Amino acid sequence: MLTGRDIVCISSVDWDFHWQIHHELMSTLAAQGNRVLFIENTGVRAPGVSDMTRVRQRIRNWWRSTKGFRLERENLFVYSPLFLPFPYWWLARWLNRHVFFRPLRKWMAATSFGRPIVWTFLPTPTARDLLRELDPSLTIYYCADDFSSSSHAARRIKQSEA
Repeated sequence: MLTGRDIVCISSVDWDFHWQIHHELMSTLAAQGNRVLFIENTGVRAPGVSDMTRVRQRIRNWWRSTKGFRLERENLFVYSPLFLPFPYWWLARWLNRHVFFRPLRKWMAATSFGRPIVWTFLPTPTARDLLRELDPSLTIYYCADDFSSSSHAARRIKQSEA
């Protein structure tokens, strides 16, 4: 049993979405005495018109929290980052290092969240950039979906996943 560790989850779903394996695993790890930071979905494709409800919800979550961070339950924190949701565009990735990663680094320093285990459900360039930023003690990639088949726009993930 894993206990007493800091764990960052790069999720492919938001916390308030339908309960899935992401939620179950991270809730269980938190209940076992690990501190868990659940980073909500950063996407596998650029958002479309049909995603505007999710975009509004993310902004609402960020606004209701402390710069995107909230305590969901004991040992389980949720980060609803504001970021540019274009995972394959170099300029968005560069800007995200400031608007997304800087608050994360500050939160980790303030909470003494040490060199974490990173459990990622996303193989996107944004997730890979985040892995480099976090310098994890261990990385786990949990392939929970065939993202490249989910939409035409998401096909670009094949290259990132490889």
